[in-house]
Amino acid sequence: MNTTFDKSSRQTLSGAVWLILGLLALVLSMDIKKPGFANNQDPGPQFFPILLGVLMTTGGVALCGSGLFAKWKSATHPSGALNKTETTRTKALLGFLLGFGAYIFLIPWLGFTLSSLGFGFALVWMQGSRWYVSGSMILALMIGIKLLFGMLFHVQLPEGVIGFPF
Repeated sequence: MNTTFDKSSRQTLSGAVWLILGLLALVLSMDIKKPGFANNQDPGPQFFPILLGVLMTTGGVALCGSGLFAKWKSATHPSGALNKTETTRTKALLGFLLGFGAYIFLIPWLGFTLSSLGFGFALVWMQGSRWYVSGSMILALMIGIKLLFGMLFHVQLPEGVIGFPF
């Protein structure tokens, strides 16, 4: 069975995924408790998850709307069959969704750093970068994240079952 999606269907599907993830982030961030020592000017630990959820939800709605509008517009001006580029993009979208699912699944076992290195490398490499450019870019990004969030902000990133020190 050959399943391919046109551009508007991919946009709608991507928008639905981002919309669901954004709403999930909003719902889950409401349970984050505020520390008792914070003052009123401190946004608290809920601020960034709520902001991220709002941005993801807004982007998801925009993508869904764009895809549905393009589908409505193409209904008035039908085009021919899908070309090879459309099939390649559909495979890339499905590959991203499967990879993202695997990334979320592997974080508890491999930890944040190793999971993010693998997922980030695969994403950048699949976009056409050379392997050494992808690897060095994602490695620099992970070092920056560990320094900023792990050491400066003291955010506890998941270490995983294996328990690597990084």
